[in-house]
Amino acid sequence: RFLHVLLAVVAICEILYLSSLIVYYDRYEETGEKSSLLSSLVSVSKVLSDSVMMACVMLVGVGWNILRSRLRVRDKQLLWGTLLLYVGFTIAYTMCGSPYNLCSIYWLFLLVIKVLMALAIIVTINNNCDELKMDFDDDPNGYSSIAVSKLQTTIMGHIATLCR
Repeated sequence: RFLHVLLAVVAICEILYLSSLIVYYDRYEETGEKSSLLSSLVSVSKVLSDSVMMACVMLVGVGWNILRSRLRVRDKQLLWGTLLLYVGFTIAYTMCGSPYNLCSIYWLFLLVIKVLMALAIIVTINNNCDELKMDFDDDPNGYSSIAVSKLQTTIMGHIATLCR
């Protein structure tokens, strides 16, 4: 499945980020000087890692490869719009060297975008769980609807943890 491959890419990107961070601090400890090349590598790997993670969470939120094999047009617009904003402001913040509090503005916009992304993920997960509940309303035992409610609560808890 593509979702499993995407989750593996998330893990690889996170390992790349943490490895570059270890090399950066190891070099800093040895020489006492900050390497601009390693600093740039850490910044790029952080942007890549965070972006792939948020894309994966958003794809799971819209039900890609779980409830449906293709994304709806609205889901694609939501995904690409928010992801491009997120990547843009993350790059602007990590590469910021402005003395005029411009970095604080980038950080503020980045946090606002993260909150909006988390809200969009929660809304899409709720919609998908409601679709599942309607599909299971024909179940004579009624157990499936309860299971979907428990699943919805569990997913919301995980999303809240991821989006901190």
